[in-house]
Amino acid sequence: MKRILLIGGGVVILALIGFFASRNYFLRQPKQTSSPIQSSSPTVSWQLREGNIWKATGTPPACPDPLVIATPVDVSKVTAILYPGQPREDAFKAHGAFRFSSQTDNSAVVKVPMDAELVRGSRAFREGENQYSFEFIAPCGIWYSVGHLLELDPKFLAIANKLPLIEGFQKQQIYDVDPPVSVKQGEVIATAVGYAKTHNVVVDFGVLDLRHKNGVTLRPEWSKYQNELDEYGVCWLDLLSTEDRDHLRSLFGSGDSVTGTKSDYCHYPENK
Repeated sequence: MKRILLIGGGVVILALIGFFASRNYFLRQPKQTSSPIQSSSPTVSWQLREGNIWKATGTPPACPDPLVIATPVDVSKVTAILYPGQPREDAFKAHGAFRFSSQTDNSAVVKVPMDAELVRGSRAFREGENQYSFEFIAPCGIWYSVGHLLELDPKFLAIANKLPLIEGFQKQQIYDVDPPVSVKQGEVIATAVGYAKTHNVVVDFGVLDLRHKNGVTLRPEWSKYQNELDEYGVCWLDLLSTEDRDHLRSLFGSGDSVTGTKSDYCHYPENK
């Protein structure tokens, strides 16, 4: 999956991404470009420079230290997770996902995990169902995304309805939100996720830390899948509260059916 060149605080610089385009969670898409967005009150922007280095164009605010973000879903209803930092399908995946296999319907509330700006989104209609995804940037340099959203809160539905509708497969899968929209931790983004027709109740979640590379060396058998922006992906489990992280780790036995719990981002004994 091709990622993006995004900014925080109000300006979206040239972007490269294909995103949430398949029912099989985050399949990699062709590289694409997007015109810049100028916010009415730009503060700081993030650009990908030569050598695959992200730089802020101004002085960004400091991220919380330690960095802790709210879990975007109710962990008590999660039955399994997909770990970030592992290959799935035909690509290395910097993101993971939450699954809700015990739900009788596709209801699952997804909330904003960290104050940020909504900078890009996708509105698709595939196999008779709506599918939405969003990307956010916190001004301090934390990028996060949510995908496979089925029913949106009115605020986010109004934003999505202004985006081009994607039907089937198109080269461009995600579009700038112009101007970016400020969001606050705890705001409801969606009330249902996944695919209702097949009762696949899942929401994708990914986090990049644009402030520095993650220093991860992929195990040799996975290195062929790596994309240049995977160097900024993080194990978002480590950014959750200790209670939520430990609960989700206790579900490790039911991860991806092929890769399982193996992860080059999450350094836990069960991920070896």
